[in-house]
Amino acid sequence: MKRVERATEPPEFTAWRADHPQETWKKFCDECHGEGGIKNQVWHALERAQGGICAYCEMKLQAPLGAEVEHVYLKERCHPAYNYGLDFGNFLAACEGGTKDWLKDESTGRLRSPPPSRKNRHCGSVKGNALWYADPAVASSVDLLFDPRKIPESPCLWRISPRDGSLEPDEVAIEAAGCSVGMAKETVTKLCLNAPVLRDFRLAVITQLDQELLEKGEGDREKEDALRRQMMVEYLGTDTGGDLRPFWTTLRAHLSPQN
Repeated sequence: MKRVERATEPPEFTAWRADHPQETWKKFCDECHGEGGIKNQVWHALERAQGGICAYCEMKLQAPLGAEVEHVYLKERCHPAYNYGLDFGNFLAACEGGTKDWLKDESTGRLRSPPPSRKNRHCGSVKGNALWYADPAVASSVDLLFDPRKIPESPCLWRISPRDGSLEPDEVAIEAAGCSVGMAKETVTKLCLNAPVLRDFRLAVITQLDQELLEKGEGDREKEDALRRQMMVEYLGTDTGGDLRPFWTTLRAHLSPQN
């Protein structure tokens, strides 16, 4: 999980909400779906702000089957003063959470996830209606898990195990950033960010990095350090389409132990 920037709300969605202040998210989706629909505009605004990766696990987002608009706080709650289902500030772009088994990697055409199972569910699909985040309408309420829009950009708060790809809180960095180590651990646990499928993806990223460093570094420490710096610039920026590389935090943590 990395910090994500808040997206800019599409004016068409602002206008629709003004005309339908008490409608549900489902009603909005039913009326505004389709290639040129307002729902697509909402989705693309979120996706762009996040660099094309899931706000929680950093898997590549592949709409329509491989992605969803995630409501941080419960979308089912709606009262005259606040409609959580249509609050753009309550939205993130997230992956399908391990609920689909026919998704394919765009570059290879291979399935990018195993068949759905309880052990491989993660992100929004396991969050469901849990009250883990602050109620936007109640000033005294607090987040119980890390909200990717609120965590610091630097330092990196995580380590990635080179043994099995596990995501682990970096307690020193977390405390230095003034964040809660306990909340970091709960974030990993509650969102199942160490589901086997995610560990496997992160381990594959590390394996590929190590292979590239070995081949190009030729066993020379200075050459390898220079290569790491070069890869940091290349891999942690955006490509020509403005997307970030999937599992961005894994790249960051592995290439630069000092973050």
